[in-house]
Amino acid sequence: MLSFLANPPKRTHTAGFDPLPLGGHYISAFPNSPKSSIIANRQLLPPYSGSSTFGTPPYHYHLRQYETFTVESGNLLVTVDQQQSVVKTGQSVTVDPGQYHTFRNASESEDLQILIELPRLGGNVGMFEKFLRNSFSYGMDCRRDRNVGEPSPWQMMLFLWDAEIFLAFPIKGVPKTIQKGISWIVMFVGGVMIGERLLGYKRTYPEYYNEPSGVEEQSKGEGDGAKVEKED
Repeated sequence: MLSFLANPPKRTHTAGFDPLPLGGHYISAFPNSPKSSIIANRQLLPPYSGSSTFGTPPYHYHLRQYETFTVESGNLLVTVDQQQSVVKTGQSVTVDPGQYHTFRNASESEDLQILIELPRLGGNVGMFEKFLRNSFSYGMDCRRDRNVGEPSPWQMMLFLWDAEIFLAFPIKGVPKTIQKGISWIVMFVGGVMIGERLLGYKRTYPEYYNEPSGVEEQSKGEGDGAKVEKED
């Protein structure tokens, strides 16, 4: 293992924070959903200022989870399988498992508040919250630590891999099954082989996320598979 080549930031203890601060008045909160089968995340995000805008994810897909976005204020620009649409305040859109997608604030001057809902999955019911807490906190710490700078792509790929989220590589003329095979190889080599096994990065950090007990895991997983209803 060549962990001495890694350049991790000094980690801030954020595991107990809810909402999780994202800088300024921006937050990521984890409200209790009235449906026990649903994981909920509320994000207040800044105006869009380019692809590096905090809270703007890369083009990706979820292996097993659908994802429902409800806009609480502002306008959300969603790209699903290379088709863009604007979701306005009070509207919702659902992205199915395996669909390539990304999203961002549609405005360059106004804040955006969205509620994201996903189904819990047995055996790893908290993986979406774990992913968000680790990736957001790690990204903020990298920006605070001037000796680190930008987040490590190997660490970020490991966070994604653990949450069953894969980077999407749309290649014209190539079947989607082959595209996803390429994605799996890139994520496994980059996240697991290089990030975890070679550089010593972790899939989660106690400073960023409190692992639930076995009892909590079991009770939360009882409602697997319930689907959020799409609003008009």
